[in-house]
Amino acid sequence: MSSSDNEFDCCVAGSNTFPVPCSSLRKGMHCLIDGHPVRIINIDISKNGKHGHAKAHITGEDIFTGKKVEECCPTSHGMTAPVVTRQEYILIDIDGNYLTLQEMDGEIREDLTLPTNDDNLARQIRKSFDMTEKEFIITVVGAMDMEGVVQIRESTVPKRF
Repeated sequence: MSSSDNEFDCCVAGSNTFPVPCSSLRKGMHCLIDGHPVRIINIDISKNGKHGHAKAHITGEDIFTGKKVEECCPTSHGMTAPVVTRQEYILIDIDGNYLTLQEMDGEIREDLTLPTNDDNLARQIRKSFDMTEKEFIITVVGAMDMEGVVQIRESTVPKRF
């Protein structure tokens, strides 16, 4: 058996996070605060004091719950940023609180639920689904082995089924 005869299954390798210097963080970027993935909504950098480093005061919003969190750290230190993914699906059905979603390549997912932290979004998804003449796109954000529905919008193509 030669080395070219080996078969390998494809897999996703890597980490859910990566290091990032605190001084390079900007508004709109993602980082981890208290172990939660957040989108930075404000960052203030103080000047060096007589006792050392400049400090960054970071205010972020949890990407899944929407809660505001804050952290203060020296700009010379490193922070951790999550690998954030964004995927769009076609809304097929709602069964209780579970969504049936279709990927753009035709695969079906039935493991995501309506948002529990955002009642307005959950109501909007149910109301949109009841509009049978239109097709809707659900946006799902993933980070740190978690996924959540964050948006619904009307598709530009007519409903297929």
